[in-house]
Amino acid sequence: MKNYRLVLLFIAAVLIAWVAIIIASGAGWNPIGIRWDFSNTGAFGDSFGPLSATMAAAAAVSALLAWNIQRNEVLRLRSNDEQAKNDLEINRDDQTFFNLLRMFQDVVAATDIQRSDGPDKRGQDSFAFILDRVSARLEHGREQAYTVIFNKYINDLGHYFRILYNIIAFIDRSRLPDKYFYVKVVRSLLSNAEIALIGLNCIYGEGLTKFKPLVEKYALLKNLSPSLIEKYQFKSHFAAGAFVRTD
Repeated sequence: MKNYRLVLLFIAAVLIAWVAIIIASGAGWNPIGIRWDFSNTGAFGDSFGPLSATMAAAAAVSALLAWNIQRNEVLRLRSNDEQAKNDLEINRDDQTFFNLLRMFQDVVAATDIQRSDGPDKRGQDSFAFILDRVSARLEHGREQAYTVIFNKYINDLGHYFRILYNIIAFIDRSRLPDKYFYVKVVRSLLSNAEIALIGLNCIYGEGLTKFKPLVEKYALLKNLSPSLIEKYQFKSHFAAGAFVRTD
């Protein structure tokens, strides 16, 4: 826009100067060698030849600048539309995330282990109870201990792992600008026992192929207690990224 104004000012200055020369020629001062009188109309008409050429050039330049301004405006509007679309998709992903998070919390709260030898376990206490059962069988080996207990509580654990995996996978493929922030929100809701069971699922269960890479990418084991890390030898099975963000 600034360049367009400068060109218009230049064209106006040329026109003013040309008219001034013609008027001066008619008054007796003849810098271009043509007298301005009606007895020499041919010469007078010839004096407008350069002016016509200048006007044609000015019209061409003005048309080019007008096209360029219109093009830039179209690009700006298109860019604004794309930004608005991107913002809409981010807001939609944000809402979807929190809907999934509420669903996950409902799953945890609804987890119920009924016992004949003691009080029932509900919510996060259920996962602490399950991990205790794994721990009680470690003399048979970690893999065997986890597999037996997982199969015993497969309805609760299977549902839990599926929805948690889908939340982290959704974050990973979403348009959310700070994906690690959303993973931290999820991680803040996990108990120590839940994190340990996630780790065991990624080593010995169905999480090995798809869930484990996401655990390592987003440091999902970061808040796990050192004692459980040592007890289940997690550091020998996971990359450093599972415990601390490395990017």
